[in-house]
Amino acid sequence: MQIRKMQEADIPAVVEFEKEIFPDPWTRIAFEDTLDYENGGGYVVEAVPEEESDVSEEIIAYACYYSVAGETHLTNIAVAEGYRRKGVAKRLLDAIFAEARESGSAAVFLEVRESSSGAQLLYEKNGFNELYRRKSYYSKPSEDAIVYVRELQVGD
Repeated sequence: MQIRKMQEADIPAVVEFEKEIFPDPWTRIAFEDTLDYENGGGYVVEAVPEEESDVSEEIIAYACYYSVAGETHLTNIAVAEGYRRKGVAKRLLDAIFAEARESGSAAVFLEVRESSSGAQLLYEKNGFNELYRRKSYYSKPSEDAIVYVRELQVGD
């Protein structure tokens, strides 16, 4: 596996991936806007095939973020089902934390569906704490969001 900055050429594959995973997926324009935003961006993780394989590198995970006013917001993160619980999401989170520190952010924020217990566990294991809940934040289906924060320390 290799992690790298998301590029515009990745967007079609990421949009299809997003549609497979989320009931209310981001659009192509949302990803384009994220990459165009001066203080935002994303990362992709690619599965690197065996040397003699005919399969090209495929995106197996991605994450997007933006930073503003001393805070970084993790806007979305997804990992293909066959690669979950193998440290892929942690690698993406670590990349976002590095971006956040570089931008001068003191904290990273995110929202997660209240029914997404696996994601909540991931965030809590990586130093996030629940702040509060947003009623009916998500649609398709309507659901509350839990807002999490991770304070960034020097050398974190």
